[in-house]
Amino acid sequence: MSHNSSRWLAITALVFGVVVGACSSNSGTPSTAAAPAATATTSATTPSPSPAGAPTEMPTPVVTPSAIVTPATSGPATYQVGDTVTVSQGGKDWARITISDVAIAASYKGNSGFNDVPQIAGDVFISAKVSYEALVDGVTYNPYDWQVFVDGNRDNNFLMAAEGPKPDLLVGTLTAGQKTSGYVVWEVPANGGVQLTYAGAYTGHVLTTPPVFEVTIRAA
Repeated sequence: MSHNSSRWLAITALVFGVVVGACSSNSGTPSTAAAPAATATTSATTPSPSPAGAPTEMPTPVVTPSAIVTPATSGPATYQVGDTVTVSQGGKDWARITISDVAIAASYKGNSGFNDVPQIAGDVFISAKVSYEALVDGVTYNPYDWQVFVDGNRDNNFLMAAEGPKPDLLVGTLTAGQKTSGYVVWEVPANGGVQLTYAGAYTGHVLTTPPVFEVTIRAA
């Protein structure tokens, strides 16, 4: 064999060995460098399941008006001036409320010379003191929690009388053991039975729940 033929055979053998070696290295286990790409693809296409019982979305908040109890089907209980009424919420005592010092006036005269007079001829002012004692934290009070009915008809003439009895019943929240009181005033006809009703919730100065109880502040 010539020198050139020997050289050609050596180069051929060397090339063949490289190709065989490359094929052998690719037929085994894939390199670890390819694993992260496969894992990332799996995570993106197959999300991990949520734990059993886990909510899929945030629950909608439930707003419960303060001091509301379901009235009896026969209507709210009726009390008299001076009675202390215990109002419950969620089966637990919430607050004690008392109506007292009911008074009727044809007008309210002030030292400044300004007088409060009824807007309708023949009407009078009727006022009542409302007292709260909180039995738990979060007892709310508001003059618009109260409404007056005259002979069964709602009277819308609530007012903050400038020269009327003081202090006015304001708006606030009590913690357990705290107390507050204030007066509410309505303009009502001179005659007829007057009931002061409490529901404990209002929207735009209009009661949005059935009365919890009522107090007779003037007999028919």
